[in-house]
Amino acid sequence: FMVDYKLAKFISIQPEASYSQKGAKFSGTGTLEFEGDFYPLEADMVWQLDYVDLMLLIKISLTKSNIKPYIIGGPGVGYLVYSKLNVKVTLDDETDTESSDADMFNKWDYHVNAGCGFDFSGSVRLEFRYYHFFKSATKETESEYNLFNNVKSINLVFCF
Repeated sequence: FMVDYKLAKFISIQPEASYSQKGAKFSGTGTLEFEGDFYPLEADMVWQLDYVDLMLLIKISLTKSNIKPYIIGGPGVGYLVYSKLNVKVTLDDETDTESSDADMFNKWDYHVNAGCGFDFSGSVRLEFRYYHFFKSATKETESEYNLFNNVKSINLVFCF
């Protein structure tokens, strides 16, 4: 959800609220040795992280025509509302799956985003955005393996 408030002829402020899904998937294969026998092993680990994001963006229109190109950017904050860890392990053709709440993630996520887009007749927009995150998604900051969210998006926007 967003509102586009015109401040001047080519500049507007655009507060937004959105629900977004982020996360990561790690997959691997290998061999497990047990009592001298070797067994093929496959593993998948999926982190699902769902956020409510609030952003305050500045939109600058570049021309006044039927199709208006623009640039957009500004700060944002996300709040983690759902986190789940799903693990699937296949060992010697037998599969085991387990899901659990993932409490190793920070509740708050801070970012800035920037992008560009095209406004078609004021009611339909096509946008391309990049989000840069400043804080590790994981609570553990002493580890050498800090995880950061990374988002590139293509948005089709319908305005009412």
